[in-house]
Amino acid sequence: ILPYACSPDHHYAMSNVEKEYDASLIGLHYENRTKLVETLRHKGYKVLYEIGLVWDEYRIANNKATIGLNWSSLQDINARTLEMMAMKQVPVINRLPHLQEFGFEEDRHYLGFDNVQEAVEKVEWAIKNPDFANAIATAAHNLVHEKHTYEKRIDKIFEAVGL
Repeated sequence: ILPYACSPDHHYAMSNVEKEYDASLIGLHYENRTKLVETLRHKGYKVLYEIGLVWDEYRIANNKATIGLNWSSLQDINARTLEMMAMKQVPVINRLPHLQEFGFEEDRHYLGFDNVQEAVEKVEWAIKNPDFANAIATAAHNLVHEKHTYEKRIDKIFEAVGL
């Protein structure tokens, strides 16, 4: 099984982009995602919640937020999970069954949750503990660039077919 990957050419941290949001989630507006965003906004957090942004717009928008939110509807490692890590956002994501198989450790590479309340708690913790949150973002960033780029996926395919 090969999950999605990230592209260092398209998904990267931008030091010249000013932070405007506490968190971002760019993707389909499923009920659980909307409930999470609404709860965070009700508590006074600034959350960018969009759909349809691609390429440069997507990267720039995500770089305006410290925390990257994801709630995978299929319990899979979707592209957003790896892209936010590559952009050095603090990943606050629902616990996914295959993350450990690909080297991701909770509280080292991401902050995991199972429900809205727990997700809000993780966002609040990341905001109140920026040094620890930054260490998580850095560890995730380093891991995806080491093992989870599209180039690494292609290498795996070539290896599997004997090339």
